[in-house]
Order: sequence, then C-alpha cells, then structure tokens
Amino acid sequence: ALPEDGYLLALDVDQRTMAVARKYWELAGVAHKVEGVVGPAAMSLQDALQREGPNSYDFAFIDADKQGYDTYYEILLRLVRPGGLIVIVSGLSRQQWH
Repeated sequence: ALPEDGYLLALDVDQRTMAVARKYWELAGVAHKVEGVVGPAAMSLQDALQREGPNSYDFAFIDADKQGYDTYYEILLRLVRPGGLIVIVSGLSRQQWH
C-alpha cells in the first residue's frame, strides 16, 4: 500500500488518456496522491530524477513504447532505490515472440 506521505507518478504521452485517468483518480478519491505528467517518458523520468534525486522511488512499472525500454530502464536504475522493484511489461514485440 502507498504510505500516507507517498504518491504515484503516472506518465503518458497522450493527453486524452491522462484526462480519463484523472477522472478515475478523482472518483477513487486518490487524486491528491497522484501526479499525472503528459509528455515523452524519457524526458519526464529525467525531470523526476532531477527533482526528486536518485533512489527516491520504491517501485516503477514500465508499459510503454518498446523502443524506449532500454532508456527508461537506465533512468529508473538511478531513480528507484536499492531493493526497490522495476516491473517491465514484455519488452518483446509481437514479431519477436514468433
């Protein structure tokens, strides 16, 4: 569970997707604990690293454009604390599965 002083950083490149997500955060009563950022993930992660500093997150979940996974992972290695968890949705494209 998210601690009282914890928050969730949600990134998406699509403004419409983020708008839908924000509605559900409001309905769930957790909007005050979520920061939604619209923009390219690599840039948003770099911004988070500069703002929050290294080892400042406990958990990261990557489900984005597969071409960017290496970049996201490298940034998250600095952003997620030792002992934290980085979860990656399959980094293989459909063509690579066959």
